This record gives sequence, C-alpha cells and structure tokens, in this order.
Amino acid sequence: MPGDSLWRISRRISGEGERYTLIYDATQEQIRDPDLIDPGQVLVLPGTGSPDRKP
Repeated sequence: MPGDSLWRISRRISGEGERYTLIYDATQEQIRDPDLIDPGQVLVLPGTGSPDRKP
C-alpha cells in the first residue's frame, strides 16, 4: 500500500508495530534502507508462512 512502512505492516499483521524488527531481520538482505520500501518489494513476514508483496 502506498505510504507503507515496516512499522505499519507489522502493526497490521501482528497488532504490534514494535515488532517491525522481526520483518527487517527476516529480509535485511533485500532491504537497502529500512525507512523505504521499494515498489514490488517482497517482504518475509515471520509467522505468516508467506511473503507480503508490496505493489
């Protein structure tokens, strides 16, 4: 979604924005800047069993 951040994704998925570090840790090889999510970025969401595609 436009304007998404790791914090917002974490809050939406787990209910706790503070857990954004789990997403970052799982995908840090693919994230150049944790403050930016590139269009088409595929993030690993721990505990969901599937990646989250960001358009």
